[in-house]
Amino acid sequence: IPVDVSNATITGIERTVVQVLMLDQPFLVDSFRLNLARLGLREKLLLHPLLLVEREADGTPALIGSGTTRESYLYAEVSLVPDAAQREAHRAELERTFQQIRDVVVDHPAMLKALRTHTSGLDAAGSPELAVQTRELMDFLYWLTADNFVFLGYRRYDLRETTQGWTIQADPQSGLGSLRD
Repeated sequence: IPVDVSNATITGIERTVVQVLMLDQPFLVDSFRLNLARLGLREKLLLHPLLLVEREADGTPALIGSGTTRESYLYAEVSLVPDAAQREAHRAELERTFQQIRDVVVDHPAMLKALRTHTSGLDAAGSPELAVQTRELMDFLYWLTADNFVFLGYRRYDLRETTQGWTIQADPQSGLGSLRD
């Protein structure tokens, strides 16, 4: 995910310019603005045009303004960050954020599938005495999967009985979204 944080003189004023270009997807603008604020970068200007881009096989742009791929271009002019190391730290942090967003969006169907699988298993695992509570829980979980909740991450945990008692252990291969390993 290309992220650039550099200084420029714009209309005679030195500012830091932050630029990001990536496939259009949910959460980009809000995450961008929240991260700029968290990093202490006061927005002077924020632009977010959506671009139709046709790319060559190697990824270089062939045509802008036509094609089937929508890309988000995020551009912000912020208060000056004179220190190059600090600009690099900001760039790396923004890149991590946008990678997590991409992971969440790409893994969203797999997270929903995992929840539906676990939910359907509750019926068989429930006892007859808890049938009403089990059904209510299942209904709630199915409601969540019907676009009523945004899942940011998923990880499976195993409950195991040991000689010292019960332990909970994360399955290291199960992380999805922001919990990818």
